[in-house]
Amino acid sequence: MLSIIAAFVANGWKIHCIFVARGIPPEQSASWYGLKKMGVASVKIKLIGKVDHYLGKLFNGLKNCSFGFPEAFSPLLKTWIRRELKKNNSRLILTNHVQWTPLVVGHHGRQVAIDCVDICTLHRNQLSRIASFFPWEGWVIPQSSDPVLDEDCFIDYPTSSDLKTEIKILGKFDSILAISASEAYVIGNFVMKNRIMTVPMCVDPVDIENTYDGPAIFVGHNHPLNAQGYAYFVSRVLPIVVKEVPDFTFRVIGKDTKRFPGHPAAEIRGFVDNIIDEYRTAPFLIASMLGGTGQLTRVVEAMSCGIPVVASKASARSSPIRHGVNGFITADAAEMARHVITLHRDRLLARAMGHAARETVRAECSFVCMRDMLNRIFGLK
Repeated sequence: MLSIIAAFVANGWKIHCIFVARGIPPEQSASWYGLKKMGVASVKIKLIGKVDHYLGKLFNGLKNCSFGFPEAFSPLLKTWIRRELKKNNSRLILTNHVQWTPLVVGHHGRQVAIDCVDICTLHRNQLSRIASFFPWEGWVIPQSSDPVLDEDCFIDYPTSSDLKTEIKILGKFDSILAISASEAYVIGNFVMKNRIMTVPMCVDPVDIENTYDGPAIFVGHNHPLNAQGYAYFVSRVLPIVVKEVPDFTFRVIGKDTKRFPGHPAAEIRGFVDNIIDEYRTAPFLIASMLGGTGQLTRVVEAMSCGIPVVASKASARSSPIRHGVNGFITADAAEMARHVITLHRDRLLARAMGHAARETVRAECSFVCMRDMLNRIFGLK
């Protein structure tokens, strides 16, 4: 969403941002500082509390809707949003989370669009499959034979009954910006395809002096799908790697990842202030997630910094990875281990593939690409 906003600003649009938030005020978040740097015209914040929660639950219950955050149905919050939108009288209203859409749909005379990063019901359904194995407060690495670490553990998992409800909500928007072709395909089974546009993550290449002489890097945060990816790598891939490379180590970066179980080969750093400093020395990124929806944005971010990626099929979905050119896409633990060993041993190959990764981002996923896509969709100029 930040890159979309930046593209609007770069094309001369006046952007007004409206936040509704629970807990930490938005002005304490990285996104807030990013917006301030971009030059948006105004930022309004509404911290929602218990009154909005309970009123929302009441009105949600009256409408018998099983999808969305309770606060999204609060009449007080809806009134505040309508008042702010009326002040700005914007020609386009853009939101980025389907569960908040009751606050913005129904504004006649103005185009209403959504940046659909995930199909939330499918994402939530995957989480329900594994959440008990990877609770936030801490967990134990499953045995290698445990089915929760199978590469196809989500293939036959039934879709949620709420999917049609979610798609029905999406159908109220004039335009749907899907972050991946797979998301666009699912939505297109229910919504007219001419209203769905695929707008993948875009980021400018970062021209740093990569050394490729440090440990491999795993990036994520304390989320069940990331935890599952870490457990899969440690339990199934790493034993194969250390048989050939006994001194192999990798670095784990991300918020609350210090809650992950430790391993002798894992240096768990947790949150870092500047991840580019970590990418500067990393020879490759390990992307071993087995599930997820939308697009794994850390893959594009790493590639933009000149880092090749060793990715599972799930992690590589909707990514700019070209197998054998700027990274490797693997089908199982043995394949992942083989490519990890190759890049660990051959740092010149890591450098060549990293250069190719950065150039792929420059050609296919740069900020210029985002501006061109949004110009075609909304006529920014």
